[in-house]
Amino acid sequence: MKRLLALSVVLFYITSTPLILCAESDKKDELKTALIVAEMYSFSLERMIFDFKDNFKTRTDVYEFFKQGFGPSIAEKLTDNIWSGDKVELRPGDEIMESPDTVNFKSITPNSAVISFKTPEIRKHI
Repeated sequence: MKRLLALSVVLFYITSTPLILCAESDKKDELKTALIVAEMYSFSLERMIFDFKDNFKTRTDVYEFFKQGFGPSIAEKLTDNIWSGDKVELRPGDEIMESPDTVNFKSITPNSAVISFKTPEIRKHI
């Protein structure tokens, strides 16, 4: 239930923010805010899987969940990190994702954005 609530809040915010009309400064600020919210959500997916692990019965369930925030390649790698072989269970281990403290916008247009962030020190070993 918490997962659905979190997803609903993020989706409502993202879809209610006019992403295409960002030519004006205030529209760019709205776009930046929406992108930061989306990034924070994406980086919280791994924690949500562990918090609601009983909802994930198959490897495909985990993969599809990660695809909410990442492309197929990264979703596959994240799934491989926490899915335990042929067993229908999550593998305990280091969480690899942690939201960065700051996000830097390298460029932003109505159709794309390039962002960067530093990996938190606590996660650099992974």
